[in-house]
Amino acid sequence: MKKRNFVRHVQEVVNIDRPLWEQYTQKEIDEILTAMIKVIKDLVSSGNKIAIKGFGIFWLKKIKGRSVVPPGQKRTFVTEDRYQPSFKPSSSWKSDLKVILEKDEEFYDDE
Repeated sequence: MKKRNFVRHVQEVVNIDRPLWEQYTQKEIDEILTAMIKVIKDLVSSGNKIAIKGFGIFWLKKIKGRSVVPPGQKRTFVTEDRYQPSFKPSSSWKSDLKVILEKDEEFYDDE
């Protein structure tokens, strides 16, 4: 699903019980979503863990360096330690998803 489709879905959910003059536009929702993504990236990049209840945890994971011998070569290379952003979904989300997938085998919608 592309970002604009996601924004459209969020707009439908957010505006469902709002009067017409209080509804958010797609542009406003896109700005909020962009700001949230930027904040998450900045905080995780600076070493913070972000836990969103019912959704999951974002953090920076350290990947240790290792020894690598390319095929056909006799030299050993050692890779450096690196950091990788990681995400772990919450257990409540995983259990909800399991129930949904058990009900409908063709749940995945690739828009």
